[in-house]
Amino acid sequence: MPKTPTPAAERTSTPVPQRYDGVARALHWLIAALILGLVALGWWLTQMSYYDRWYQDALFWHRALGMAVLPLAAWQIVRRAVRGTPAPAPGLAAWERAAAKAAHRAFFALMFALPLSGYVISTSAGAPVPLPGGLAIPALFEAGDAARDAAVSLHYWLGYGVAALAAVHAAAAFKHQWLDGAGVLRRMV
Repeated sequence: MPKTPTPAAERTSTPVPQRYDGVARALHWLIAALILGLVALGWWLTQMSYYDRWYQDALFWHRALGMAVLPLAAWQIVRRAVRGTPAPAPGLAAWERAAAKAAHRAFFALMFALPLSGYVISTSAGAPVPLPGGLAIPALFEAGDAARDAAVSLHYWLGYGVAALAAVHAAAAFKHQWLDGAGVLRRMV
């Protein structure tokens, strides 16, 4: 039997779901800002030529910030494994809980696959990935042209995939917040 929508008057009395702690919220928003900024920066890079005035600076920051996602994602995963996460928001259907779980797993996979594919691209000729302050992440191996080309294609499509997943994730959060009255945004803000 289909679920009958809850009248607005009844939704206002829905208990507020348990919030994530401050560190989890900070990691969520920092990683989200980095990834969305990196997608925008990556898109901008694809619009420029190698000789464009801003190309080298944009590429430097795309690489450096992309590499920053890896330790932040690892920290977030370890924290979740050790501390756990709040229970799902009340009132979500089983398929919505399953979809949310699948989306979070996809986000974590993308948080590793995107920087790692970028690392393969950046170090394919054996050069390190330069970082601010004169630091660098060394090249662990040289990739051939075929591996580099595959990594470029993978990185490109994963970048747009993470942007699409973020859009669906945000739409679901807004739907649950304002249409369902579930208060889910308060968990992460």
